[in-house]
Order: sequence, then C-alpha cells, then structure tokens
Amino acid sequence: MGSTVSQMRWVHGVELLLLALLVVGAPAHAIGIGVDVGLYTVDVTTALASLPTAAGAAVDAFEAGLLTIGVPALVVDDLIADLDLALDTVEVTVGDLLAGTSGLLLARLPIPALGGWLEFGLPLPVINTLRLGVAWLTEAMVLDAITAFGIEAPELPYTVVADGIALVVDPSFSTTWVSLEVAGRLGFLIAAIEGFVGIDRMWGVVLPGVSVAVPEFQSVADDALAALHLERIAWAATAVHAGVGVELGPPFLRLYVRVQGLMPIVLSAGSWWPVTVATLAARVGVVLRF
Repeated sequence: MGSTVSQMRWVHGVELLLLALLVVGAPAHAIGIGVDVGLYTVDVTTALASLPTAAGAAVDAFEAGLLTIGVPALVVDDLIADLDLALDTVEVTVGDLLAGTSGLLLARLPIPALGGWLEFGLPLPVINTLRLGVAWLTEAMVLDAITAFGIEAPELPYTVVADGIALVVDPSFSTTWVSLEVAGRLGFLIAAIEGFVGIDRMWGVVLPGVSVAVPEFQSVADDALAALHLERIAWAATAVHAGVGVELGPPFLRLYVRVQGLMPIVLSAGSWWPVTVATLAARVGVVLRF
C-alpha cells in the first residue's frame, strides 16, 4: 500500500513538472529577431467614387481642346456622344463595385509589406516584451518576387501604339510601415499566446506614370490627361493598435500569426484621390529568440 501511494505521488510530481514546463516553456528571452509578411488595409471607396467625376472632367477638357484647335463642332459632338455612353458605363460599373461584398473589400483593401522586428524582454510581470518593427514594399520588389517564382514579369515602362497614338504606362509604388508595441506573452513548451498594444506610422504612394503621345493633338491629350489627376495617389496615417497573436514551435524559433485592429488618429490623403488607412492589419512570420 505504501509503495502504491509513493508511486502515485511520483506520478503526480512528474505531471506537475510537465505542467510547469508547458506553462513556463523557456527562460525569458533577452532579444528576438523576426521577419514577416504584413498587411494593413486602406479604404479606396471614396477615391473610386471620384472616378466618374474625373472621367467626366477629362471628356470636357477633350471637347474644349478639340473645339479650340478648330475641329468642326459636328465631328466633336459625335465623338462626345460616344464618350458620354462610355461615361455612363463607368458610372454604373463603379456603383456595382461599391455595392455589396466588393464594396466591403474596397473599404479594407490589403496593402502588403515585407518587414522585420527587433524585440526585447522586459522585467515586468505582465508586459514582458517590447517590439520595434519596420516593413516596406516597392514595385521593384514585387517584380523581383514574380521573377523569383519563374514567372515572366511585365516590362516597364509598358507602351501601346495604335493608329499613330502612343500610350506609355510606367507605374511606381512604395509603402512603409513602422510599429512600436508592447506585448504580454504566455509561453508554453511548443506554443504561446499574446496580447499587444502599440502605435504605427504607415504611408504609401502610387505614381501611375501615364503619358500619351498624339501627333497634331498633343495639347488636347495633355489637357484631358491632366483632368484625370493621375500624377500621384498617396496616403499616410498615425494609428494606435491592439491585437492578439499565436505562436507555434520551440521557444527559440517560432512561426507566428498576429491580427490587430487599427484606430487612425492622424490621417492624410491625396487631394483628388482620397485613399485612407482603414482599421485592420495582420502579420505572418517567424521569430528567432536568444
């Protein structure tokens, strides 16, 4: 009987030790380095809703330019009638895009970025981690990634020539996302969960790089293109965030997923195309701790 009790105590002792290992996992790390793919979201619904207005202004500029250089009014009227039909199609299409599920997506359009983190352990009972992260993406990085997967990347600038008219598109894009946050992590032997809060600064710019060469009608084309306001599409925000994360793997090397809600406190957008930072973000990556 005494031997059985002793064995039961030994078994319970082992169970408590295993439980302690599961809860504690590993000693608190001093430094961690992480790399990830992040996504923050932007709202492009207001910008898209401005498209019919910009297209209408371009048609008006085109009409005025043709009349200025002496194109007969009857010819101009026929051209504008066809363009007005196209404008009606644009307006209907934009309305359909903004309705329903597609409108919800456009209100939270994901912007990807490749990033890295430095994290430091804090000697506090609940808030035990401080993290600083930077992520960025450019069109050159996107093209390099496409090529790395064995897919032929499009050549830029892209030129189309038809009936003596040359359309050149040479777009560029960049975005940067900087974050500072503190986290409380509950670590287990092969996993961890955490909650975190922090502050972000993110910004981005798209330069469509569109130009048109139209012999004998260049001034008309330039005026119509200027009315579209395609010089620059930009956004920026300072935001606070809160979120949760899950980690899997041994304590020194883990895969993680973090999801966070954003609350922009300072927003700025382009004067014509008002793209703004939205309220969701996420990261997927790997962290090395030592």
